[in-house]
Amino acid sequence: MKNLYYCLIFFLAFFSILTLPLEAAGDEDKLSASVTWGLEMYSGWQADTEGQGYGYIGAGLDRNVSDHWALTAKVFSSYLYYKYESEPGIVKAKAPGLKLQVGTKYFDRGTYLIITGGLDYRDTSLRPDDKGSNVRGSRGGVTFEALYSRDLSERVVVELIGSYSTIGDTLWGRGRLKHLVSSLSGGKTNQKVFVGIEGVGQGNSDYSASQIGAFAEIQRIKEQFSVLLSAGYKHSNSISSLGYIAIEFYRRF
Repeated sequence: MKNLYYCLIFFLAFFSILTLPLEAAGDEDKLSASVTWGLEMYSGWQADTEGQGYGYIGAGLDRNVSDHWALTAKVFSSYLYYKYESEPGIVKAKAPGLKLQVGTKYFDRGTYLIITGGLDYRDTSLRPDDKGSNVRGSRGGVTFEALYSRDLSERVVVELIGSYSTIGDTLWGRGRLKHLVSSLSGGKTNQKVFVGIEGVGQGNSDYSASQIGAFAEIQRIKEQFSVLLSAGYKHSNSISSLGYIAIEFYRRF
């Protein structure tokens, strides 16, 4: 619990810094000052052929502090449901959760890196009950996350993301390599289409899974909106093989 208190104090201190007024900008800084704040919203859902899945919805707020750095804070709720083998037999888990994270963002032409940490809460119900589980019931913990993206060329982008939660020692990671296949601009249209491959690994003290698949993404640049569809093969420690499908939405204001 001590870690939770420290993290909460850090979150409150970070938010107070985030809301401090900026100094007056000179003429050369007016463009940067006009985009000091940024609001993001994102959501997604994934399901597999065995009735396991994960959904989330969240929002983020960031504030530029220089030409390449920003402070960021985000909150999102999630719902995880999965199966695993234990002494009672096949156990079905349902785990709604909530995360509060703060951190820093570095951005440059074709590159960005986001590192955050914060509080994690999850309420896991098991059927039948597995009293030996390290994640059952309502639990609070600390979470850390890192996200990296880089343009390898004008058409190829690599994206990496990883997260860790102290609740059940939960790890999650994903890597994507995507290729620009179409780019339209002019008038009211400014659109990019990517296709690519992805690999995902995840797990906690009860459950682990890995997956590989393909995806297609459409980005509407002027609206700062994107939608991504993915599908592929998944393997877990309790189910030998199955397929999955997922959809993701992103919007920046």
